[in-house]
Formats: sequence, structure tokens, C-alpha cells
Amino acid sequence: MPMFNVCIITGIVLSISIFLHKEQESIERDEMDSILATIGIAIPGSFLGAFLFNKILFAEDSGISLKLLVEYQGMTFLGGFVGGVLIFVLAHRCIFEKRGLLMKHLNVLAPYLVLAQSFGRLGCLCAGCCYGKPTSLILGVRFVKGTPAYNHYGSQKIFPIQLLECFCLLLILFTIYFISLQYKFIAYLFLYGSVRFLLEFLRGDNRGDFVVKYLSPSQCICLIMIFIALVSIIWLTNNQKGRRKLENG
Repeated sequence: MPMFNVCIITGIVLSISIFLHKEQESIERDEMDSILATIGIAIPGSFLGAFLFNKILFAEDSGISLKLLVEYQGMTFLGGFVGGVLIFVLAHRCIFEKRGLLMKHLNVLAPYLVLAQSFGRLGCLCAGCCYGKPTSLILGVRFVKGTPAYNHYGSQKIFPIQLLECFCLLLILFTIYFISLQYKFIAYLFLYGSVRFLLEFLRGDNRGDFVVKYLSPSQCICLIMIFIALVSIIWLTNNQKGRRKLENG
């Protein structure tokens, strides 16, 4: 899947390049170097999470075996997101001596994460993975032989769910760009969690089926993302109200 790899690499390189260009004046050099080091550690963790989550997702169908663990059979974004954030948090605590910077950095990086993610979805379209269901709509696409979509549905026209998600990601990017800094990452969790939860119903590939009978594993993760976002918004709102009361005496 060379085009998939090209899109992934392009998204990562472009996002980091724009991040450096846009944020170099607002972030001190030493802090910027530390952020880049943290990102450098988190990226492999993200790929590992994407790889392992995909293995767990299909373990029920294939059975857990050494062959299943060794063979490359694809990746999942949400697994990569969870793995990447966890490694980023752990690396951040090790690299930064000053506490209280984690949420600031997650908020700063949120728009660039969305940009890289949108390129990843274009890669999925090129690779014929993460595909939608058959459709008679004019915007349906036919995938070439050898792609997962063709192996599943043959030459039928498939709804381009990858393009729809890419469009939604660009809308999310536009939205969080104008949101206050302290809410950017929370807004991403809520908006993408909500969008992805709904888009899962349009997916035509195997989504897995465990934990909750009628929800895919990805939808379960989306619900957790939405819950975390809502709790965080309530906490921040109450915290701000408390500060105002103290300031007003």
C-alpha cells in the first residue's frame, strides 16, 4: 500500500512543519525541543497502538496466535490515538520537570493532529481499507482488485466513507482553530468522538463485535472520548466560576 504510506508520512511531516512555523514565536526554543522529543517518542507508540488494537479487534475471528501477532494485517486509528496519547503523557512527565504543561501542549497540538489524521483517511481511500457500504449514489467509488474493499464487495460501487470523514476532520480543524486554547483538545475529543460514532454505522468493513453487543469497539472508544470531554468541560467551567468568585471576594 505505497500510497497509504505516502499519505501517512506526508500528513505527519506537513503537520509538524506547520506546527514549527506557526508556534515557534509563542513557544521558547527549549520547550519546543522538548515537545518535539515527546512527539518523536509518541509517534512509534501510536503506530504500535494502532497495530495491536487491530490484532485484538480481529483476534476473535482469527484466534490469538504467534502468526496473528507477527503478520501485518492493518492498523486502526483509534488504537493509534489511544496508544499515542498514553505514550505522549508518559514521555511528557519524564521530559518536562515543570508540571501543568501537559494540557497546554495537548491543546496546542490538537489542530495539527487533526490535519495529520485527515491525510491518513486519504491514505485509507487510496488503499481501499476502512471502506463504506455498497451504494447506488453517483458519488460511489469502485476499488481496484487486491484492495480490501474489492475483496469484500467486488466491483460494486462503495460509499466513500473515507472522504466523508476527511471532510468532517477539516470541519473539526476549522472549528477548534477558533476555540480558546484551553478547550482545543477537549473539543477534538467531543467532536471527533461524536462524528466517528455516527460514521461507524456507514462502515462496510468488519468492525468487530465485543464489550457491547450492538456497538463496535471503535464506538465504545468514541463514547469514552465524549464522556471525558463532557466531564472536562464541566470541571473547567466550575473551576473558572470558582476563580471568579475568589477574585470578586
